[in-house]
Amino acid sequence: MYYNTTVDTKAFAEVPGMEICNVVAVLNPQMDQVEAVKTIERMENVRKVQYLEEVKIKVDDMEVVTYVMEDYDKKETKLVYEGRYPENENEIVLAGILAERLEKTIDDTVNVRFGEKEEQFKVVGLSNGSQMGGLNTSILANDYERLNPNFKYQSLYIYLEKGADAQEIVAKIESQLDKSILLAAVNFDKEMAEGMASYQKIVAAMGLAMLVITLLVVTMVLYFVISSSIIRKKRELGIQKAIGFTTYQLMNQLSISFTIPITIGVVIGTLLGAFYTNPMMSVSMKGAGVMRAGFIIDPYWVIAFGTATIVFSYLLSLLITWRIRKISAYALVTE
Repeated sequence: MYYNTTVDTKAFAEVPGMEICNVVAVLNPQMDQVEAVKTIERMENVRKVQYLEEVKIKVDDMEVVTYVMEDYDKKETKLVYEGRYPENENEIVLAGILAERLEKTIDDTVNVRFGEKEEQFKVVGLSNGSQMGGLNTSILANDYERLNPNFKYQSLYIYLEKGADAQEIVAKIESQLDKSILLAAVNFDKEMAEGMASYQKIVAAMGLAMLVITLLVVTMVLYFVISSSIIRKKRELGIQKAIGFTTYQLMNQLSISFTIPITIGVVIGTLLGAFYTNPMMSVSMKGAGVMRAGFIIDPYWVIAFGTATIVFSYLLSLLITWRIRKISAYALVTE
């Protein structure tokens, strides 16, 4: 989790279930937006733009938030973990929590209503997302326009080239578009960073705390086990010194004998962590709408952590076995 909140935050940013872009322009739905959209598209560093609306409808008499798009293939934050996004008429994606509450799954049907209009939709996918407590869906814009003929686009999501400054684009939009058409321009990068900051700090601190606790446990276990082993083998170690073994050779021999089971344990632990972190996080974050977590498990970080643990254990073993220097055959005879 430290990696996902500090190094590569993409998967962590997707937890709320929002489409991640760089800038959002809120346009006046009562005016013609064609020229405004073209103006934004022509701006330097703008990679693409697309509409994405959040509206409220009723699904089987339960009020939910619904995402409305013309083409979900253009969506960059893919949240569907089973099935697919709507492609044809009267198809809908249900958030996993909502599907459980409605006792629906893929290929089932639900009644979708807005105002007095109601139609039957086929469930084609299940998604993650904590919007409205996980009570959210996704449908095509054409379907929503039939339910609500007065619907007009308002939220234009703007995607920039890598490294582009979102605040500069916001300033350009505000300077080039008339206030009658532009209701607001939001620096989504900044809003996302500020919104995630507190959670990132908490999770990162928890990750570091767990690391410290792990190292403390390893230290305590090795100290007690190696110390008791030295006491039990005191006579044997004295004899080995008498026949020519040096203190360092005995320290290294004893440290390696403990490093082997530690290495086996680390390998098993890292493999379990790599394969079961996401299933465990899915269970713990289900209340936040994450039905199937997709956090990044970087193999290099896993290997680096495992290697560091083994090296730390070996060096610690050498430090603990340093007391062997006091053992000698002469001391054993005089005792």
